[in-house]
Amino acid sequence: MKEHWYRRVRLIEVSFLFFSICALFGFVLPISKELFADISLGIVWSTTFLTLLLGSDKSFNREYQDGSLELIFLSNQPLFFIMQIRILSHALVYSGLMLFLIPIVSVMFQLPFEMLPMLLLTTIIGSWIFSYLITLVDAMLLHADQGGFLSFILLFPFSIAVVIFAIDATYAIVQHRDFSFQVSMLAIQLLVNVIVTPWLIILALSQALKNV
Repeated sequence: MKEHWYRRVRLIEVSFLFFSICALFGFVLPISKELFADISLGIVWSTTFLTLLLGSDKSFNREYQDGSLELIFLSNQPLFFIMQIRILSHALVYSGLMLFLIPIVSVMFQLPFEMLPMLLLTTIIGSWIFSYLITLVDAMLLHADQGGFLSFILLFPFSIAVVIFAIDATYAIVQHRDFSFQVSMLAIQLLVNVIVTPWLIILALSQALKNV
């Protein structure tokens, strides 16, 4: 029950953070409408990345503290599929939240309606990729005291490619350009994470448990 309420409160915090950052850029910064139209997608995606990063629930740390993480590794259950299920649940929750919030922000930013389907598609793929990367960094920083700052440093280089391809694919819609390359690159990044990242998470957690 405590974990259930913790997750609900976390989602409320993430939603408030997302809207607060978007409102800061949308209504506070003294920039022209023309400039704002050019950077609005960048604002949405940067905010999405920061929101998902700060919304990380650090579940590995809690499970390490209560001993359940070690029990998972001592069990005979396939760790690869356990990690996949964890990441999928995280991705479904937060991508679903973003799918609800982004249309509202699109109206607030007055984005062209034709952008919305591609923006939502890239949000699903991007949020899933971010879920893999965030879970990996959480595992790598299991014993770190300054996990939040280090998470940003480690994730930022990998997030750039996702944001660039997602923004370009969305702008390609209104510019009547082909977007298949950008979407394909996002799909490839997702596929690589699906195959490789759970093993890296297992390796990072194994090393952390050995160093106790």
